[in-house]
Amino acid sequence: MKIHGTAKGGAISKKDFGVAFGEAGGVDPVYESGIGSSGDATLTGGFSLSESVYKLGTGSVFFDGTDSAATATGVATVPAMTTAGTLSCWFNAASLTFNNNRILWSFGDTNGDEYLRTAFLNAGGAPNLLDVIAVVSDGATKWQVFTPDNSISGSDSYTTWHLFTLTQNATAPVFYIDGSVVTPDFKDETDKTVWVSDMSGLDNFTIACRNFDDLGNSAFSKTYIDDFGIWNRALSSSEVSDLWNGGSGNLCSTITDGLRVYYNMDSVDDDKLVNQAIPP
Repeated sequence: MKIHGTAKGGAISKKDFGVAFGEAGGVDPVYESGIGSSGDATLTGGFSLSESVYKLGTGSVFFDGTDSAATATGVATVPAMTTAGTLSCWFNAASLTFNNNRILWSFGDTNGDEYLRTAFLNAGGAPNLLDVIAVVSDGATKWQVFTPDNSISGSDSYTTWHLFTLTQNATAPVFYIDGSVVTPDFKDETDKTVWVSDMSGLDNFTIACRNFDDLGNSAFSKTYIDDFGIWNRALSSSEVSDLWNGGSGNLCSTITDGLRVYYNMDSVDDDKLVNQAIPP
C-alpha cells in the first residue's frame, strides 16, 4: 500500500497509518548500505507531486524553476559515497532555453566553493546537453564534461523522459544517457579520479538547484524528476541498461547492492522526500 500526497502542503504522512510499505508481494528489499532518515530531503518552494506526469511507479515531483528544490544535508555529511559511486534519475524538462545553466542535481558547500553538479545547457556551440563539473576547495576545476550535442531535449509540453546516470569508478567518471554510455567532451581533465570524498567541505545535496559559496539556493530548473538513486559504487553498464530497460525503465530499488539513497517520487511525506533505502 502506498499513500500519495497531491501537492505542496497536501501530503499525507505515512506515520498516521499502521500499514506496511513494501515491494510487490509484501517483501521489503534489504539495503545494507542505506543511510535511512539521514538521506531524507526537505522540499521547499513551488514544488508539486504529479500523479499524471511520471515515468515509473505512480508519481513524480515537479520543480517549478522559480524557487523549488529538494535539500538533503545528510547525503553529503554522512557521505553517501566515497571514492566511487553512482547517481541516476529520470527527468522530463521544460524547454532547455529556459533551463540553460539550471541544475539537475548538485553537491555543494554552503559557505565554500566546492561542488559537484550536473546542469542543463543549451547554447549556440553546445546545444541540448548536460554539463557536469567537479570543483574542489580552492576553487580549482578538476574535471568538467559536456555530454554530446543534442543528447537530451526539453519541451514546455513535457513530452520526453530521459534517464541520466553518472558513475565514478575511482579512475574516471562515466556518463550514460538513456542507458547507453556517451562519449564525453572533457573541457577539463586535470584529475578525473576526483569524487565526493575529495570535497571535505560539502554539506548539502540538492535537486533542481544548487547551494554553494554563500549564494543560497540558485539556478533552479523547471522539470519533473522521477526515481532517484545514489549508490556507493559504480554500477556496471549492464546494471545501467537494466535501469533503462529499453525505455520502459526499472526502479532504482531493484539494484539494492550499495544503494544508499532512494527517492521513488511517488509520495511526499510532510514536505519531505523520504529516503527509502533503510538499512536492516
